[in-house]
Amino acid sequence: MLIREGRLHHSKGLDPGSLLLALTSHDIERDVEDALALGATTEGIQNQDGFVWADMNDPEGNQFTFNAPAPG
Repeated sequence: MLIREGRLHHSKGLDPGSLLLALTSHDIERDVEDALALGATTEGIQNQDGFVWADMNDPEGNQFTFNAPAPG
């Protein structure tokens, strides 16, 4: 799944079924909206330990997570 090429990077050491995508920008809301528009679903968005986490599933069933520092 390609979302805003150049703004996302793959974390190493994870199998494709639990792909983790970490934001290199702070615009998590826009990236989550883009993922939803491409057919992804969300399992929840939470603010924890100073970071916003959005657990997602792409249309093929792969899991991934957006994270970014919490605003403020």
